[in-house]
Amino acid sequence: MTTLRVFIAGFLTVAMLHLLVTCSQNDSGVNPDPDPGVNVELIHQGAQKIEDAFRAADPAAVRAVMTEEAQAQYSGDLESIKARMPEFADAIATRQLGAYSECYAEYHYTAGSRTLSFALAAQDDGDWKLVRF
Repeated sequence: MTTLRVFIAGFLTVAMLHLLVTCSQNDSGVNPDPDPGVNVELIHQGAQKIEDAFRAADPAAVRAVMTEEAQAQYSGDLESIKARMPEFADAIATRQLGAYSECYAEYHYTAGSRTLSFALAAQDDGDWKLVRF
């Protein structure tokens, strides 16, 4: 019985923390206090490489612009979405940089009537690669 109470208390605590730290719908989606030390041009270059790889509909090129973690998660599915890659490239061409920091950046884009996002992570060599889409 005590274990159940502790579990419920922990669950409620995590739920409350989640509500406190997540973005509301009224957030602008723009980095409110951008770090002037972040080279935004490198972020944009990484996003362009991602768009180009998807536009080429080449799974190997797409893998090359992904982080190792993203490769592990998505590599098995790239062949099956090959035909739709140019469509995704068209959608992310509408991208706008939202929040970013020295190690993470998130773009928002429009696909049909939906606003979606994809994220990049800074690599040790200075490149920005796809984390999720």
